[in-house]
Amino acid sequence: MDPLTALREMTIQNKLDQIVRVNNEYRFNSTLSFPCTIETAYRSKQGNLYTLETLVYFITNLHIKHHDYIQDGVFIPTDVKMKGMKGPKPECVTVLKKFSSRDRVVTAYEVRDKPSALKAEEWGRVVAVFVLGKEWQFKDWPFKDHVEIFNKILGFYMRFEDDSVESAKIVKQWNVKIISISKNKRHQDRAAALDVWDRLEEFVRSRSRS
Repeated sequence: MDPLTALREMTIQNKLDQIVRVNNEYRFNSTLSFPCTIETAYRSKQGNLYTLETLVYFITNLHIKHHDYIQDGVFIPTDVKMKGMKGPKPECVTVLKKFSSRDRVVTAYEVRDKPSALKAEEWGRVVAVFVLGKEWQFKDWPFKDHVEIFNKILGFYMRFEDDSVESAKIVKQWNVKIISISKNKRHQDRAAALDVWDRLEEFVRSRSRS
Protein backbone atom coordinates (compact mmCIF):
# COMPACT_ATOMS: atom_id res chain seq x y z
CA MET A 1 0.00 0.00 0.00
CA ASP A 2 1.33 3.44 -0.91
CA PRO A 3 1.44 6.21 1.75
CA LEU A 4 -1.34 8.31 0.19
CA THR A 5 -3.77 5.39 0.05
CA ALA A 6 -2.89 4.46 3.62
CA LEU A 7 -3.43 8.02 4.81
CA ARG A 8 -6.73 8.29 2.96
CA GLU A 9 -8.00 5.02 4.49
CA MET A 10 -7.03 6.12 7.99
CA THR A 11 -8.79 9.46 7.43
CA ILE A 12 -12.01 7.87 6.17
CA GLN A 13 -12.01 5.43 9.11
CA ASN A 14 -11.41 8.35 11.50
CA LYS A 15 -8.22 6.73 12.81
CA LEU A 16 -5.80 9.61 12.31
CA ASP A 17 -5.02 9.57 16.03
CA GLN A 18 -3.48 6.12 15.53
CA ILE A 19 -0.77 7.47 13.23
CA VAL A 20 2.32 7.91 15.38
CA ARG A 21 5.54 9.67 14.49
CA VAL A 22 8.65 7.84 15.69
CA ASN A 23 11.87 9.65 14.85
CA ASN A 24 11.81 10.13 11.06
CA GLU A 25 8.89 7.90 10.14
CA TYR A 26 5.13 7.66 10.53
CA ARG A 27 3.76 4.39 11.87
CA PHE A 28 0.22 3.59 10.76
CA ASN A 29 0.08 0.29 12.59
CA SER A 30 2.40 -2.45 13.79
CA THR A 31 3.24 -3.55 10.23
CA LEU A 32 2.91 -0.37 8.16
CA SER A 33 5.22 2.64 8.32
CA PHE A 34 6.69 5.22 5.93
CA PRO A 35 9.50 7.79 6.08
CA CYS A 36 8.21 11.27 6.90
CA THR A 37 9.89 12.72 3.83
CA ILE A 38 8.54 10.18 1.32
CA GLU A 39 6.75 11.81 -1.62
CA THR A 40 3.08 10.96 -2.16
CA ALA A 41 1.06 10.99 -5.39
CA TYR A 42 -0.77 14.12 -4.22
CA ARG A 43 0.29 17.14 -6.28
CA SER A 44 0.05 20.82 -5.51
CA LYS A 45 -1.38 23.31 -8.02
CA GLN A 46 2.19 23.88 -9.18
CA GLY A 47 2.61 20.17 -9.91
CA ASN A 48 4.92 19.42 -6.98
CA LEU A 49 4.49 16.19 -5.03
CA TYR A 50 3.63 16.62 -1.35
CA THR A 51 5.57 14.67 1.23
CA LEU A 52 3.74 12.49 3.72
CA GLU A 53 4.79 14.84 6.52
CA THR A 54 3.14 17.80 4.77
CA LEU A 55 -0.11 15.93 4.12
CA VAL A 56 -0.35 14.69 7.71
CA TYR A 57 0.04 18.29 8.86
CA PHE A 58 -2.63 19.54 6.45
CA ILE A 59 -5.14 16.89 7.42
CA THR A 60 -4.71 17.22 11.17
CA ASN A 61 -4.49 21.01 11.31
CA LEU A 62 -6.37 22.54 8.38
CA HIS A 63 -9.81 20.90 8.67
CA ILE A 64 -9.31 18.62 5.65
CA LYS A 65 -10.53 15.85 7.93
CA HIS A 66 -14.07 17.26 7.59
CA HIS A 67 -15.13 15.12 4.65
CA ASP A 68 -18.47 15.54 2.96
CA TYR A 69 -20.66 13.22 1.00
CA ILE A 70 -18.44 12.80 -2.06
CA GLN A 71 -15.49 11.67 0.06
CA ASP A 72 -17.15 9.42 2.62
CA GLY A 73 -20.20 8.27 0.69
CA VAL A 74 -22.48 9.21 3.60
CA PHE A 75 -24.88 12.11 3.17
CA ILE A 76 -25.19 14.46 6.15
CA PRO A 77 -27.70 17.33 5.98
CA THR A 78 -26.09 20.76 6.19
CA ASP A 79 -27.68 21.74 9.51
CA VAL A 80 -26.49 18.52 11.15
CA LYS A 81 -23.03 18.90 9.66
CA MET A 82 -22.66 22.45 10.97
CA LYS A 83 -23.71 21.48 14.50
CA GLY A 84 -21.07 18.76 14.58
CA MET A 85 -18.21 20.95 13.38
CA LYS A 86 -15.72 22.55 15.74
CA GLY A 87 -14.27 25.92 14.88
CA PRO A 88 -15.05 28.04 11.82
CA LYS A 89 -16.38 26.45 8.65
CA PRO A 90 -13.48 25.87 6.22
CA GLU A 91 -13.72 27.80 2.96
CA CYS A 92 -12.11 24.98 1.01
CA VAL A 93 -11.90 21.22 1.63
CA THR A 94 -9.59 19.06 -0.47
CA VAL A 95 -10.83 15.63 -1.55
CA LEU A 96 -8.32 13.12 -2.92
CA LYS A 97 -9.52 10.67 -5.54
CA LYS A 98 -7.95 7.87 -7.56
CA PHE A 99 -10.58 6.88 -10.11
CA SER A 100 -9.45 3.34 -10.85
CA SER A 101 -6.94 0.78 -9.67
CA ARG A 102 -4.95 1.40 -12.86
CA ASP A 103 -4.46 5.08 -12.08
CA ARG A 104 -1.27 5.85 -10.19
CA VAL A 105 -1.91 9.57 -9.89
CA VAL A 106 -4.37 10.80 -7.29
CA THR A 107 -6.36 13.85 -8.31
CA ALA A 108 -7.09 16.57 -5.78
CA TYR A 109 -10.52 18.23 -5.93
CA GLU A 110 -11.22 21.44 -4.07
CA VAL A 111 -14.73 21.58 -2.61
CA ARG A 112 -15.75 25.21 -2.16
CA ASP A 113 -18.85 26.79 -0.67
CA LYS A 114 -18.31 30.30 -2.03
CA PRO A 115 -17.86 30.40 -5.81
CA SER A 116 -17.88 34.19 -5.56
CA ALA A 117 -14.34 33.91 -4.22
CA LEU A 118 -13.13 32.30 -7.45
CA LYS A 119 -10.91 34.37 -9.70
CA ALA A 120 -11.77 34.68 -13.39
CA GLU A 121 -8.98 32.28 -14.42
CA GLU A 122 -10.11 29.67 -11.87
CA TRP A 123 -13.56 29.11 -13.38
CA GLY A 124 -12.02 26.97 -16.10
CA ARG A 125 -11.06 24.45 -13.41
CA VAL A 126 -14.60 24.04 -12.07
CA VAL A 127 -15.96 20.62 -13.04
CA ALA A 128 -19.09 20.13 -10.93
CA VAL A 129 -21.63 21.89 -8.76
CA PHE A 130 -24.20 20.70 -6.23
CA VAL A 131 -27.24 22.83 -6.98
CA LEU A 132 -29.70 24.06 -4.37
CA GLY A 133 -32.64 24.45 -6.72
CA LYS A 134 -32.55 28.23 -6.26
CA GLU A 135 -31.94 30.76 -9.03
CA TRP A 136 -29.93 33.04 -6.75
CA GLN A 137 -27.20 30.39 -6.45
CA PHE A 138 -25.96 31.34 -9.92
CA LYS A 139 -25.96 35.09 -9.43
CA ASP A 140 -22.75 36.65 -10.80
CA TRP A 141 -21.60 33.37 -12.37
CA PRO A 142 -19.69 34.07 -15.62
CA PHE A 143 -22.23 32.30 -17.85
CA LYS A 144 -25.18 33.65 -19.82
CA ASP A 145 -27.74 31.03 -18.75
CA HIS A 146 -28.34 27.58 -17.24
CA VAL A 147 -27.81 25.88 -20.58
CA GLU A 148 -24.25 27.18 -20.79
CA ILE A 149 -23.58 26.42 -17.13
CA PHE A 150 -24.54 22.76 -17.37
CA ASN A 151 -22.83 22.29 -20.70
CA LYS A 152 -19.54 23.28 -19.10
CA ILE A 153 -20.09 22.11 -15.52
CA LEU A 154 -21.61 18.85 -14.26
CA GLY A 155 -24.62 19.46 -12.04
CA PHE A 156 -25.94 17.36 -9.14
CA TYR A 157 -28.96 17.89 -6.93
CA MET A 158 -29.20 16.08 -3.58
CA ARG A 159 -32.61 15.28 -2.10
CA PHE A 160 -34.26 12.84 0.27
CA GLU A 161 -36.66 10.42 -1.41
CA ASP A 162 -39.62 11.65 0.63
CA ASP A 163 -39.02 15.35 -0.09
CA SER A 164 -41.87 17.07 -1.88
CA VAL A 165 -41.85 17.01 -5.66
CA GLU A 166 -42.08 20.80 -5.61
CA SER A 167 -38.58 21.02 -4.16
CA ALA A 168 -37.14 19.57 -7.37
CA LYS A 169 -39.53 21.29 -9.78
CA ILE A 170 -37.04 23.92 -10.94
CA VAL A 171 -34.12 21.49 -11.01
CA LYS A 172 -35.96 19.18 -13.41
CA GLN A 173 -35.76 21.97 -15.98
CA TRP A 174 -31.97 21.95 -15.79
CA ASN A 175 -29.48 19.45 -17.18
CA VAL A 176 -28.49 18.06 -13.77
CA LYS A 177 -28.43 14.62 -12.17
CA ILE A 178 -30.87 14.25 -9.27
CA ILE A 179 -29.44 12.08 -6.48
CA SER A 180 -32.15 10.69 -4.18
CA ILE A 181 -31.10 9.53 -0.72
CA SER A 182 -33.20 7.38 1.62
CA LYS A 183 -33.46 8.57 5.21
CA ASN A 184 -33.94 5.00 6.43
CA LYS A 185 -31.64 3.01 4.14
CA ARG A 186 -28.39 4.85 4.77
CA HIS A 187 -26.31 1.93 3.51
CA GLN A 188 -27.39 3.04 0.03
CA ASP A 189 -25.57 6.38 0.39
CA ARG A 190 -22.28 4.92 -0.77
CA ALA A 191 -23.77 3.52 -3.98
CA ALA A 192 -25.17 6.96 -4.78
CA ALA A 193 -21.79 8.55 -4.04
CA LEU A 194 -20.06 6.11 -6.37
CA ASP A 195 -22.54 7.12 -9.06
CA VAL A 196 -21.48 10.74 -8.56
CA TRP A 197 -17.82 9.81 -8.92
CA ASP A 198 -18.47 7.68 -12.02
CA ARG A 199 -20.33 10.51 -13.73
CA LEU A 200 -17.65 12.99 -12.71
CA GLU A 201 -14.88 10.79 -14.06
CA GLU A 202 -16.68 10.36 -17.38
CA PHE A 203 -17.34 14.11 -17.58
CA VAL A 204 -13.74 15.09 -16.80
CA ARG A 205 -12.33 12.62 -19.32
CA SER A 206 -14.72 13.79 -22.06
CA ARG A 207 -13.92 17.42 -21.35
CA SER A 208 -10.20 16.78 -21.52
CA ARG A 209 -10.64 15.19 -24.96
CA SER A 210 -12.59 18.12 -26.36
